[in-house]
Amino acid sequence: MDFYNPMKLILILTYLLFTACSNGGSRYSSEDSEKVFRENYERNLQLWEESSAGKAYEYTYTKKCFCIDENSEIKVSVDSSGIIVGVQKINQNGQFESLSNEELNQIVSIEDLFMTIKQKVDGDLDYVNVNYDENLGYPSLVYIDYDFRMIDDEISYKIKSIKF
Repeated sequence: MDFYNPMKLILILTYLLFTACSNGGSRYSSEDSEKVFRENYERNLQLWEESSAGKAYEYTYTKKCFCIDENSEIKVSVDSSGIIVGVQKINQNGQFESLSNEELNQIVSIEDLFMTIKQKVDGDLDYVNVNYDENLGYPSLVYIDYDFRMIDDEISYKIKSIKF
């Protein structure tokens, strides 16, 4: 029987593998899903803007990536006009440490996370998965894959706490 020809079987399996994986892989690949993603973004951005308008706040976040400061917990203070006025790194013992210039340049504000999510809404990023805080609307967990073709460009941010 020709079906049991090993070379033919390899070709069939290879074809199935490539066709199964060529569907894009993006969680928001269909128009309906993209619409839901956009609506969630807009609703939560509005909720965040209403919740935080004119208020000073502090938040802590962790970042996971293939980078130097992976898993560092960062505490950020924002004034009532939305400007970052303080940044501290919290070490594993719960003590505050100074940040290097490189780390300071990589600080992420909540507005930065919303701008990144907007890039996905606009179709400029391959994959973004977001969980929003139900009460305040800020992105509590964001996973980003900037380009499916690149290795180790994935990054995630987890907002641990916000205090007004």
